[in-house]
Amino acid sequence: ARSVIGTLWSVDALATAIFCLSYYQHRQNGSDRSTALRLAQQDLRNKTVGELKEQLKNLGGYLSKLKKQTTERSKKLKIGSLRLHIAFIKDQPNDDKPFASPFYWAGFICHGL
Repeated sequence: ARSVIGTLWSVDALATAIFCLSYYQHRQNGSDRSTALRLAQQDLRNKTVGELKEQLKNLGGYLSKLKKQTTERSKKLKIGSLRLHIAFIKDQPNDDKPFASPFYWAGFICHGL
């Protein structure tokens, strides 16, 4: 691989899933790696609960793929963690920004070219 997107610390599972969706969408739209990384971080930081609820409808396909690709132990950990976070998000006010803290978005970095 010419480059890798990684994290400096263990990042929340739901924040990572949403970040990845946004990052690859920006890449498909023609952004280079560093621009897509910055835009995905901004998207995650500024995303409201109302916007997340809409985006979570599309996350069902991601969860299905994740179930097929992981071992039984890691499947339970990842899927269970995502479900808990999704349930928490759904109970928040629509204008709340649950991933505004740098803990959720600042750990993502790009290594390589």
